[in-house]
Amino acid sequence: MQPRQTAPDKRIITDDDAMFRGLTGSTLAAEQARMKTPKALKARLAEDHRRFRLGDVRVRSEGRPFDGCARVEVLAAEADAKMLRVRVEVCGNPADMCAPHDLVPVYLESAPDRYVFMIALLEPTADQNVFTIEFTYPVVELVRALGVEPGPKALELLKRDCPELGVTAEWLADTRGRGNDPDHVSGGVLEKGGSGKIFLRERTRADFVASETVRNLEWTMAERLSAGRGRPVFASYDSILAPGRKLATTLEAESEYQVDQRIVELVTRKMDALRLAVTTAGERIEEFGRSGPEDTERPTRPYQLVSMTRSVKTCTDHYLDLVAPGPDPAYPLLANDIVLRRRMVDGDPVGTYLLSVKGRTVENGGERIRLAAQINLIGSAMATRRGVETLGHLLRDDVNVDNAFARVLHDVLDERGLTTLLKQDWAVRHVLTVVSERWRYTMRFDDATVIDFSADRAVGRRPDGGAEATVCGFEFGVGHPGLTAGGTPTAMSMRKRIGQWDSHAGIAPTPTGARTFESRPRPITRPYHVPADLDSVLLFGKADFNRYRTLRDALIREQFGLDRSTLVPGGNKATVLAHKLGMIRPATGAPPRADHRDQGPVAATRRRHARTGP
Repeated sequence: MQPRQTAPDKRIITDDDAMFRGLTGSTLAAEQARMKTPKALKARLAEDHRRFRLGDVRVRSEGRPFDGCARVEVLAAEADAKMLRVRVEVCGNPADMCAPHDLVPVYLESAPDRYVFMIALLEPTADQNVFTIEFTYPVVELVRALGVEPGPKALELLKRDCPELGVTAEWLADTRGRGNDPDHVSGGVLEKGGSGKIFLRERTRADFVASETVRNLEWTMAERLSAGRGRPVFASYDSILAPGRKLATTLEAESEYQVDQRIVELVTRKMDALRLAVTTAGERIEEFGRSGPEDTERPTRPYQLVSMTRSVKTCTDHYLDLVAPGPDPAYPLLANDIVLRRRMVDGDPVGTYLLSVKGRTVENGGERIRLAAQINLIGSAMATRRGVETLGHLLRDDVNVDNAFARVLHDVLDERGLTTLLKQDWAVRHVLTVVSERWRYTMRFDDATVIDFSADRAVGRRPDGGAEATVCGFEFGVGHPGLTAGGTPTAMSMRKRIGQWDSHAGIAPTPTGARTFESRPRPITRPYHVPADLDSVLLFGKADFNRYRTLRDALIREQFGLDRSTLVPGGNKATVLAHKLGMIRPATGAPPRADHRDQGPVAATRRRHARTGP
């Protein structure tokens, strides 16, 4: 049996919970349904299996060491003219399970937030934490469930109208006394956690182009690249793109401030005190129980935070620039506050090459959101001249519409009036090394919204040594890419999708029990952001963005004792350090609409546009 460490104040409302005492019959059933107890969910599962004629579902459980983030993994999926066959694995972390067990409904999804039916309901325990689910589903039934016109061309129409499906797993928990709601989501067509899609046909360039009619407002979009996924960018640059690793884009809401070492010490001390207060409050709430005599006596959480973690890491960043031939090098990216960076963190696997670019920023009411991208490259390839040249081709690439990394770079270059740079001769060179000691705090609300805070002291120098310069700062964020190659976490408020039982597919029931939607080709779910996504004003109204802004202001004022209006906005650390080291001069003319962040790397080459890659 694996170690068990149930999270404080994180539990499942069971069928015999104290809140149901005295209730009987239909009243009891209705209340259990409202709270989404195991019995109610099992009734829903049975109804979905009956309604959609889902017969052959096999579930096998086992105990296996697993200390990662709970996830669903599509192991195999195929469809022929008669049958859809799917095999998935669902892994839970025993150290983060609810009491008395986890509760995990697994759904088939036709589009983001559109559930077709529940496939299985899992109840993982510490010693049975990994489940394998295998199911087959007749295509004729799938066609009926999705509202596609039946007939001899049903599979052809299905692939046209619904080119991809998803398997989504939701880890439920009662964190607020309001019922078992999604506390963590993995999989689906958005592939949260890195897997979840079922491809009914190969995606085409036309699919990716058509998908841009729909805005992506998730903070993070990512997809593992591999030969079987129909990504033109991978087909063109598979000699340097690490197979099985993610190409990710993020919409980053951040507030960064440049301060001195004394303030860094102050804010980290205050954050340590807050973390202790959050932990203590959780323990007191657990001791108090959920049935205390009066709500006024119930312990309260600081800022409604349910958990808070701390880590200290040393990051080594190689900032890169596009350097033209000649004795007097210029650094156009550094000079225009554009980040191109390779990040290395102690503990990264051998051969890791995480490359990031920070793009354009939009402002709304003094708030900023920026578009960024990151890719994982093959370290051994990037140690060769050919690999660096190929990366240069990838950066110039304006043919592969799914090359989100290049599109982020091109977009910010266009905004800064530097589009001609892409047509010039240059080499990508490592021009600045920055070593940062970073204190990072992750704060989690009861609706699963996660806000990051970090403070750091960064020391920069040229690659060949010489003088050093230092800059200190702290920042808040939601929607950060991962600091290491290990993953790209999603920081967002989980939708209460499971509560939409009678419309959880977003498709209206028909008298026959099938669900229908307008049968016409629908765009694929695009696994990356495009620049137009950044321009949606809806981003500034997202619930988790508002929580981030409110928490940021409260912590600066109440915990740090600082006046936010007097804080110096922090710029791109590399640009600040380059100024201090005399590498660049203050920009003349119209300044760029700078975003204040750091992160991003790349490579070099002469001008060359390749339709199918280098």
